[in-house]
Amino acid sequence: MVSVDGASVNEGSRGNTELTLPISLSATPSEDVEITYSFEDVTAVNGEDYAASGGKLTIPAGTRRAEIVLTVQSDDIHEPDETFKVHLESATNADLSTRGKTATVTLRNDDDAPEIAFDMEQQSVSETVGSVIVPVSLSAPSGFEVSASISLSGTALENGDYQLDGDTHLTFAVGETFKEIELAILPDTIPEGGETVFVSLEQPENGVVSSDGNSTHTVVILGDTTLNDTGLTSYSDGVVGDLAFEPSSHPGQDASFGRDADGAQLSTDGHAGFSYTKLDLNGNPLPSSASSWSCVRDNVTGLVWENKQADFTIESTDGDGATVLNTPTGEQWRAGNFVYGWHNEEAENNGGNSGYLRTSDNRLDKDEPVTAEYGYCGFRYSGGRRFNLHCDTAAYIQEMNLQGTCGFDDWRMPEVSELRSLANYDKLDGTMRPEGAFFSNLKSSVSYLSGTPAADNEASAWCYDYQDGEVELCQKSYYQGFMAVRSKQ
Repeated sequence: MVSVDGASVNEGSRGNTELTLPISLSATPSEDVEITYSFEDVTAVNGEDYAASGGKLTIPAGTRRAEIVLTVQSDDIHEPDETFKVHLESATNADLSTRGKTATVTLRNDDDAPEIAFDMEQQSVSETVGSVIVPVSLSAPSGFEVSASISLSGTALENGDYQLDGDTHLTFAVGETFKEIELAILPDTIPEGGETVFVSLEQPENGVVSSDGNSTHTVVILGDTTLNDTGLTSYSDGVVGDLAFEPSSHPGQDASFGRDADGAQLSTDGHAGFSYTKLDLNGNPLPSSASSWSCVRDNVTGLVWENKQADFTIESTDGDGATVLNTPTGEQWRAGNFVYGWHNEEAENNGGNSGYLRTSDNRLDKDEPVTAEYGYCGFRYSGGRRFNLHCDTAAYIQEMNLQGTCGFDDWRMPEVSELRSLANYDKLDGTMRPEGAFFSNLKSSVSYLSGTPAADNEASAWCYDYQDGEVELCQKSYYQGFMAVRSKQ
């Protein structure tokens, strides 16, 4: 009786391996035994996973063994064990064993699961890019379906700043080594700094997440807020200031860097690196030499600021010497000497305190919306106005948008960083006020309120002092200066 033995062998990762399959007889023959054999693929493929050809072999008389020699072709693919069969088809001078005429050969997988890795660690995109592609690769093809779940985190908000296009599960089909994760970048009109999206892969199946630097991909959504420079154009040697050239003893001074580095080349649209455009009440640009203007566009940051108007005297006397209240007309209600309390009723944006408390006692008279009792403040009379007025920032913004000041109805409170971006640190009088040629009637006697509440001081908000050039805390209920802004479009 003739039979063939099966085998189990590692497939290997390099080169080819020779494999022998023993053919044996149950007794010693007196004549040559000729055997015909063939191969059958099961999950292994002849020509890809192994190389063998059917044929004949002879076991000489007086011997009981012979061998079929074939080649196992190695690969580096992580895959299931693969099998093929060898069949003894016929024999001369011997009978085929019922159980031993077919044998199975198993090619054992000896390759590690492939690594899943991002092709690069980081990329930067603008907020208006539309979408961003994050490429992911396998270190080698796999005979299994490889998958992992997509995890998203970072300072950017999902569904607010970006969205994942597609499933939260990344799947590589068998043999596939490249996939793309697509994020839709959502633009907004909020002036803000850069934000990050961390893309990570978790809970891998039939693969491992790379353990090196490509295990997380960072998408940086570039900020759309550009800061002005300081305006400093002079130098100091530690003793004498206002030097025209940087002394070698004190290198690396501010005046040598940034947009204001060519400080001597002053232009008509602003000092050193500053650049402004005056706007009339309808939003039309005016020449820098205009003596009257309503708003100012910062050409560097893109922000549009209101320009405070001339001081307004609320109290006067009539012919009999009695005190009367004057009601502003036109743009007089935006007078530079008017002050306001901080007010924001949006719980998610007010730091836990709405600020200036609106009561019936401090509500302005609709027919005479001015006051000199709680701080100089006033609004123009409007017979059709249906809402109450108070001397606070929320009412001021509401009025700015109602009037469509300078042709815009999206005025808002500035961030404290935006107020600071106007400061000109090159002022020879020691103040940091914005240039008077473009920002008229800003006061050094008050600080200017921002919309930024303080995290640790619920009753305070951040403000900017142009007299000292400092960011500081201001009580929300205390009257301060205020200047509205709108985002660049």
